[in-house]
Amino acid sequence: MTGVAHSIAPLISRDVLQAPHPIVLTLAGAGCDPCVFEGAHTHGIAWHAVDWFEGEGAFDPESIAQRLADELARRTAPTILAGHSLGAFIALLMAMRHGSRVQGLVLSNTGARMEAQADSSLPHRVRTQWQADTQEAFLRACFEFEPPAHLWSRMCRYLAQLPAERMLAAVEGLRKLDVSGELDQVRCPTLIAHGRHDRKRTEAAAQLMADGIAQARLVWLPGGHTPMVDCPVAYRDAVHDFLIEAGWTHASLSETP
Repeated sequence: MTGVAHSIAPLISRDVLQAPHPIVLTLAGAGCDPCVFEGAHTHGIAWHAVDWFEGEGAFDPESIAQRLADELARRTAPTILAGHSLGAFIALLMAMRHGSRVQGLVLSNTGARMEAQADSSLPHRVRTQWQADTQEAFLRACFEFEPPAHLWSRMCRYLAQLPAERMLAAVEGLRKLDVSGELDQVRCPTLIAHGRHDRKRTEAAAQLMADGIAQARLVWLPGGHTPMVDCPVAYRDAVHDFLIEAGWTHASLSETP
């Protein structure tokens, strides 16, 4: 049989797609376990993790964005994409090129072009020396502060089990793209929640997106590349305020979902 596309498992479950209320879908960075968002959920709206490395097919950012867009075509209620690092870049692509599928964005520590990406040697390391010590060094650079032990264990295990060719396709694909000229195509409310102590993505990258996206709000957070882990309370507060202002939730931070 040649119908390979029909065997690809969905990234988003049918129950999530059919939910009649607004939802937040989270997209973690390349090589990061989707659990990085677990401590960042706000009350009053459902959050669902998307592991975009699952299934078969191409794993460059444009292909993943297309795959997500195809799945979200069946959804009728508002969808907010909350992304981190390369996951945030995929969310940005979604809003630029498949705008009808996305009603809101939360972007953390990403950029519209590679000039602001400090880790230029990552593809070479993935291709030639992607062992446990190299993987752990990559993950440690994602945090300003020591992450909780249980989270660190999950992240190391996730990256060790992730096929290196998928990781390579993602990071090489990212480095071929410059979408800074397409920022005006983002027409949905956008929160840029940027950890300002990031060693991978600069403040200038966040400012460029804020200047180019018409409905963007830029909030500086006291964390590094993964602010939803480094400073979860500040991240949750910023996202909660954004969701309330956009009308997607009316819950107070003390309420339960």
